Amino acid sequence: MSTPTVGRILSVPGRLSHTPTSLVTAYPHGGTALGTCGRVSLRPYTYAMPITAEEFGGVPSDFLYGGEGWVLEATLREIDDLDALSILFPIYVAGAAGGPILRANAYSGVRAGTYLGDLAKVIVFTPDNPDDHQWLIVRRAVPLIDETAMLAFRANEDLGIPVMWSCTPDSVGRQIEYGKRRDITL
Repeated sequence: MSTPTVGRILSVPGRLSHTPTSLVTAYPHGGTALGTCGRVSLRPYTYAMPITAEEFGGVPSDFLYGGEGWVLEATLREIDDLDALSILFPIYVAGAAGGPILRANAYSGVRAGTYLGDLAKVIVFTPDNPDDHQWLIVRRAVPLIDETAMLAFRANEDLGIPVMWSCTPDSVGRQIEYGKRRDITL
């Protein structure tokens, strides 16, 4: 193991795109640019179902493994492309002059019970230093709305669009790939 050094700590700014065709071409790689990110997080989670012991008052005595998954969260710092925003939030529509607006109505185009898998896209995180930093490919990203997401209009903070995707398996079972560009493929 190498000796820790502050100079090796990574700050990896980057951009998101969807539906790329080649990682060799320049950003957005033949796909649609989603924009610069202020924060990107890939979070694993597991399902664990408790097995309770009645003899101990119903407290959990063991857990049954129920599977695992991944969630991708980001804060987009650019808000100007209707095509990009409409895949993040299906309730984005064109405004009077053609720019994107977030419109929430009682019926905003996506009804309750809609199968969100139909909205899934391949999402790619491209680091600003594409040859030296890690990339992320989410094979089938289903858009979700984070429960804690908010548009914060504050004088001391940049406005960003919080986005969230569930990383679901594609047709051959792949969910994510994280690594340097030379080691991953579309």
